[in-house]
Amino acid sequence: MNGIMQLITGRRSIRRYTSRDVPEEMLHDVLAAAQWAPSWANTQCWEIVVVRDPGIKEQLQGVLSPRNPAGPAFAAAPVVLAVCGKNKVSGYYKGRRVTALGDWKLYDLGLATQNMLLAAASHKLGTVVVGAPFLDYARRSIVDARILGFEGTLSATCNYVLDCLMEGASLDQALMDAQRSGMAEFDPALDIDGWDSAAKLMIVAKALMGTPCPALGEFPVKGIRGLTRAVLAEARRSGGKIRLLARITRSAGGIDLSVGPEVLPPSHPLSLLFGPTNGAVILTENLGEICLSGTGSSPAQAAFALWQDIRRIARGEKW
Repeated sequence: MNGIMQLITGRRSIRRYTSRDVPEEMLHDVLAAAQWAPSWANTQCWEIVVVRDPGIKEQLQGVLSPRNPAGPAFAAAPVVLAVCGKNKVSGYYKGRRVTALGDWKLYDLGLATQNMLLAAASHKLGTVVVGAPFLDYARRSIVDARILGFEGTLSATCNYVLDCLMEGASLDQALMDAQRSGMAEFDPALDIDGWDSAAKLMIVAKALMGTPCPALGEFPVKGIRGLTRAVLAEARRSGGKIRLLARITRSAGGIDLSVGPEVLPPSHPLSLLFGPTNGAVILTENLGEICLSGTGSSPAQAAFALWQDIRRIARGEKW
């Protein structure tokens, strides 16, 4: 086995660190490895922030769930590298998107990060890649970027059912299949009529927007029962997808909320999600467009979220 394959197969995620600092020459090699990573038209749509300050590392740790096993690593690791992506660079030419996949930055950031992981492994440095949950990330990390709007698919059931409809199933067939696979409740009315997404949207609005939120019944909510063959045909013809879109926009009077099915173009980030995957697009004034996605809720995820909230209440945290 050659050297590069030994690095690839031998690297492991490390979550416990010593207090010894990383020598500058080693850190230089790790950062240089990112520069050699392939990227769209060699745009290198990233900036990498070297964090050694204990206070900043503590703030970064605060973004994570308290039970994330990598959380303590932020405080213990002598160096944290924050890999930041530039919007509308990768996949763009003269400011215009040139492929149906839109912004390619996540692909490029992944390539750069992998290069750095392997470079660190070559120096026998331990590393771990860390992500953050949606609301925690948004409330702690980007609220100062001034959030202007939000679009999200908040019902894994609807995502699953809509994909079945796009494949030619009837609503009854799609719901039966979703129930068999555990993706739909015995009575799925709250999901498919949009009320589940509306309630979740209010939670998002209250958590992120910093302004009073309309009450349930004070904003338009439309489900997916009435989708016509013509709408489904339009989505197939365009190459996009139908999604039950939950939207928040700022207005002169505060914020406006809405829930309803929409045909999304293939370039829309939420068109790239499949099956039960949920996603969100957050528009900010200072950081541009931020896209997040993850699997829909499961009993384990719901229990974890409840336990997390209980712990925060016990610690006296306020949101």
